[in-house]
Amino acid sequence: MKRTGIISMIAMLLVILLLLSTSCASGISQEEYDSAKNELNAIESELAALQSQLAESEALQAQNEELSNKHNTVKVEYEAVQAEYDKLSDSYDDLQNEYEAMQARYDELSADYDALSEQGEAIEEEEEAAVEIAEEDVEMALLDLINQDRLDNGLDEFIWGPNLHKHAKKNSEYMATNKILQYSDYTPSWQEVYWAAGYGTEKEIAEAIWLVWKNRKNYDRNFHFEHFDYGAIGVHKSGGIFYISYISSQFR
Repeated sequence: MKRTGIISMIAMLLVILLLLSTSCASGISQEEYDSAKNELNAIESELAALQSQLAESEALQAQNEELSNKHNTVKVEYEAVQAEYDKLSDSYDDLQNEYEAMQARYDELSADYDALSEQGEAIEEEEEAAVEIAEEDVEMALLDLINQDRLDNGLDEFIWGPNLHKHAKKNSEYMATNKILQYSDYTPSWQEVYWAAGYGTEKEIAEAIWLVWKNRKNYDRNFHFEHFDYGAIGVHKSGGIFYISYISSQFR
């Protein structure tokens, strides 16, 4: 109920009260007058209570409107956040697909890397094995095979010739530099040359070279010549290849 309506009602009640007062003077009893007055007082009290409730209702209505405005603002903000979330969700799905594709590619490359790593380790082990083979060890292994063969054929062992070793070593270095098979110009002597790669020990290299030399037609002349007392092997290693020269002579 609006405030103007309440005021109008009060005014009407006052008019009634005046009329009653007038009527009382014209013959209405005191009892009727008091009853009407009490009823008027009760109505006034009720009107005061209604007016208080009306003021509280108006305050609540204003508060409700404020809350409604806040709700609308929050709703707009929520809808904006929801739209941004949906956008980010779509981006997340795209990123997830891209991540899965990259993960699959990574797994593939990882497998390839592991395979290459194993191959690299195997090659490294072979290279390390080749590095561990000393030139001097190959020289001594070959001379041992030559001397054992001479003993088996009733000949004396070759005595190590320091000067012959110097010439044999120089010839092997020359072969390594020029990548050719070349005999030394040291005379008088018997000679053999060879190069080898891919062997794991000095014994393997020596036995392989010895087998090649034994199958050559001038083997007996070069290794069984009884008038030569001195022999030497010169080995030079370059790029994983062993360049080898053998010289025997009557001189050291």
